[in-house]
Order: sequence, then C-alpha cells, then structure tokens
Amino acid sequence: VEVAVSSLRQDVLTKAIIYAGANVPQYCVIDLRHERVHVFDRPDPVRRQYARAVILERGARFQLTAFPDVEVAIDAWLPPLA
Repeated sequence: VEVAVSSLRQDVLTKAIIYAGANVPQYCVIDLRHERVHVFDRPDPVRRQYARAVILERGARFQLTAFPDVEVAIDAWLPPLA
C-alpha cells in the first residue's frame, strides 16, 4: 500500500510496473488529494503490468487478494469527512 499526496503519478505508473514485475498479487495506492483508492491486481510479471486496475471512491469496498475473506472499506483508508 502506498499513500499519495504529490506522488500519485509515480505510484500508479512507475511503482505499479515494479510491483507487477515482482509478481506482487495486489497493489493499492491511497490517493488523498482525490479521496479514492487505486487497486491493481492480477499481475503479469513478464509484461510487468497488472491485468486489472480500478479506482474506488468513498463508500466502495474490495477484497484483499491475500485474504479473500477480508473486505476493506475505502472510507477506512481515507481521512474522515468534515
């Protein structure tokens, strides 16, 4: 998991290539500026890319690849609403 304020471009492009190449099963970037989370999964280490990339907004939930019984609420990873 990466947390991005000013490094979003590097995190979703450069680091995703590195992590996919290392066969990291799931990679998440918390985008604090836009209050959303980028989730990458299904790595292809040969092509150094993820087969699936989604952007989840507040209110969304997703499952952790390493722990399929665990569901994460996007709101839990973002600052509370004012």
